[in-house]
Formats: sequence, structure tokens, C-alpha cells
Amino acid sequence: MHRGVAPLVFVPGFTMSTSLARSLQPPQVSREDAVFNVSRSALLVAALTQSPELLLDATADRLHQEYRGTAMPETLRLVQALRSEGFAAVVSGAGPSVLVLADGPGSRQRAIDLADAVTDTPWDAHMLAVDVRGGTVRDRAEGST
Repeated sequence: MHRGVAPLVFVPGFTMSTSLARSLQPPQVSREDAVFNVSRSALLVAALTQSPELLLDATADRLHQEYRGTAMPETLRLVQALRSEGFAAVVSGAGPSVLVLADGPGSRQRAIDLADAVTDTPWDAHMLAVDVRGGTVRDRAEGST
């Protein structure tokens, strides 16, 4: 992962059933929307590894978030507010948490301030670290790397 990517997760005080969230998806989607999302998944790999400035475009979605937003309007409102300010924000998994892929540690605080300003829902913000070394193998007997 590119060193400029700084993840942040907003977790609300409420939960959402994964099966309910998935049931809100239509049984069929348009070819245009499917192609749009597939192209974004390829762009996301490039954004995460080489070009973080592409994260906002790479995280655009036409297949999941809007449909699920009817069941979790607070989550959708936060995602939309963050995206309108240039943050690569998405529903995390089935929701209701929100993942932000910020362009640096300093911008995460701006996202937290924005979340506090745009919604009445209290969100716990978790600034995450990324292990840029990748996977490691440890010898269990020695505890070494």
C-alpha cells in the first residue's frame, strides 16, 4: 500500500444486519453500472498502491451504497458529506460503519471534524495504521520473523 494512504473507520452506536443489507440489492443491475464498478475495482488497486490521488474516483460505487442507504440513512449521509469534501469514503462491508481512505494522517482529523458537523449520530472514529511491509512468516518455536 502507498504510504500516503491513511485509513479511518467511523463506527456508529447502532448495527445493521448483513442479510438485511444484502436483501436491499436489486436482483439485476444495468450493464453500465456493472461495468462502472468493475472499472473502479481495477482503478482501486492502482490508487492504493501507486496513486492515492485517484482514491475518490476509485471508490465511486453504483451497486451497493445507495440501495443500502435506505436502511441506514445516517451512514449514507456521512458518506455523501465526506465524498463531497473530497474524501474517499465508502460503506464498510455491509455497513453501517464508514471507511475513509484519507490522503494522509493530517486529513483524517478534518474528516472527523466534518463527521461531527454533518450528522447527529455519534461516530467513534478509529485511525488505523497500515503495515507497509506486507506479510511476514514467523517461526512459532522461536518467535522470530
